[in-house]
Amino acid sequence: VLLYGGGVTLLLGLGQFTAPLLLGTNKGVTVLTTHMYYSVAQSPQDYGTAAAFGTPLLIFGIAVVLFQKLMLGDHSRFVTHGGRSFRVAGKPSTLSAWCIVVFTFVTTGLPVLSLVLLSLSSYWSPKIVPGRLNLDNFRQIFKESQIVDAIVTSVSVSLIAVVIALVIGFVVAILLLRGRRHRLVRTVLDIIVSMPLGIPAVIFGAGFLFAYTRPPLVLYGTVWVLVVVYVTLMLPFTTRMQIAGMLQLGTAYLEASRTSGANAFWTDVRITLPLMRSTIGGAAALMFILLTHEFTASMLVRSPTSQVMGTVLFDYWTNGSYPLVAAIALVMTLVTGVGMLAAVLIGGREVFNKM
Repeated sequence: VLLYGGGVTLLLGLGQFTAPLLLGTNKGVTVLTTHMYYSVAQSPQDYGTAAAFGTPLLIFGIAVVLFQKLMLGDHSRFVTHGGRSFRVAGKPSTLSAWCIVVFTFVTTGLPVLSLVLLSLSSYWSPKIVPGRLNLDNFRQIFKESQIVDAIVTSVSVSLIAVVIALVIGFVVAILLLRGRRHRLVRTVLDIIVSMPLGIPAVIFGAGFLFAYTRPPLVLYGTVWVLVVVYVTLMLPFTTRMQIAGMLQLGTAYLEASRTSGANAFWTDVRITLPLMRSTIGGAAALMFILLTHEFTASMLVRSPTSQVMGTVLFDYWTNGSYPLVAAIALVMTLVTGVGMLAAVLIGGREVFNKM
């Protein structure tokens, strides 16, 4: 867990794009990902320079993925003793709980409170005048068709991508755990599925922009380019989470089903899927959150007819409409909350433990 989590954190940090673009460029702080974006966003587009900036990130990401694969080895080594979870002995730490509460308040509570106050204001001001707070920004959101279309596009594209990614991740997880006869195929498949995690999303966005704006397959200008990008980006998350869920189940249930005469397909349909309901719900919730907030790849493959919430928010940010940006951000948070509620209804209360 530490090895995989540490690698994921390192790769996500190196591929970070949103914070450097919104906060760093105003102070002259740029990173490789922002250089890539400016090379592709400028006119004329310079794909060669963008590829040159992305090459170090690509090489390092692939190296980290291969190192993780080498160190983790066979997933089946981590099978638990049974299908039911167990409680760890010992009392929870009160100090740790308070540290988490304070950290959450500082990193999440205060920024959200600031967004709420700004969204109720007519302009960005250091002084808060309660009498001037109103809901005009939220009314404007639902009056402008561009923002409404972006919200609908974000939700619909994210849901389609989540369903596709869940199916692919389930199949890949089964092949990685049970395909013992084809070790080379398993290794190649594992690397391919893990690759989107090792390659920053901005590189994927640039690659998809270059690939799908020309024949024979032209997807640019449609929502399907967003679906393809989103599914690709989510494959590592859905696959790893479903592998972890299958490992927790162990093999006792599967062996009992096969002994009773059921084939592999019906065993997975009638045994594995029901037992993994909370895992699948947790994976769906996590992917929905990540996709509705996705910004990096969406910025590169978007078009005037296929905007999402993140790209519309950026457009209003560059125009200086900060109160409206805060209102859009809160709407995004509300959409995420509805998605989380739906995941809990489908996967049960254990969804949060599986995320």
